[in-house]
Amino acid sequence: MGSCGEEATTRDNESTTQIEQKENQAGDFSVEVTSYQEFALDQIDQFLVETEKFVNLIKAGDIEGAKALYPLVRMYCCFERIIYCIAYP
Repeated sequence: MGSCGEEATTRDNESTTQIEQKENQAGDFSVEVTSYQEFALDQIDQFLVETEKFVNLIKAGDIEGAKALYPLVRMYCCFERIIYCIAYP
């Protein structure tokens, strides 16, 4: 029969080991994160180019052309992609 201190030390050691194992299992996702950031930034660039086309159609008075282009422009970029790249560089 061990003392209370021995049990606590054993539990602390087990907890530390479990934490280290979880950290090792988490892995390194830096390649994936970088790849996703590049993808999202490319989407933002395409969104900008297509938005300029959309604005030019509006300025030229081609509302029907702008209406046709809008869903194609919108698909390039969603708000969540931009926020993710800014928040987690």
